[in-house]
Amino acid sequence: MDEKGCTPQAGCSGSRNAYMAEMNINLPWLNRDRHDGEAKQADAATAVTQADLEARTSAVFLEVRQAQIATLTAQKRVKVYRDTLLPQAEGAFKASTAAYQNNRAEFLTLIDSRTCCSTFRPPITKHWRPGT
Repeated sequence: MDEKGCTPQAGCSGSRNAYMAEMNINLPWLNRDRHDGEAKQADAATAVTQADLEARTSAVFLEVRQAQIATLTAQKRVKVYRDTLLPQAEGAFKASTAAYQNNRAEFLTLIDSRTCCSTFRPPITKHWRPGT
């Protein structure tokens, strides 16, 4: 750089106010292969993203369906316990209590029927909420 601020690359001709312009023109028909490659790469990236989205969507639908099946199974189980098994166990307990009070059954029979009632009650309270 000389005292005027010019460099040999700028091509100053003695005046300090030199301007330089640069222009870049993109001509796609001259670089068709490059542009086609970029378009194919973008299409491939879109396809990969779409496949990932479909895989995640399928996984979420599978989880939802499994949760739905588990819920329906639990509801059916509660219904069986509440409407069938527990009333039968309570009836057996009442019958064995009456039989024990009248000296027609042993104490172990009474304890066994009480154990059946206790066994069926916890699964109901675990899955069943009032009003369901």
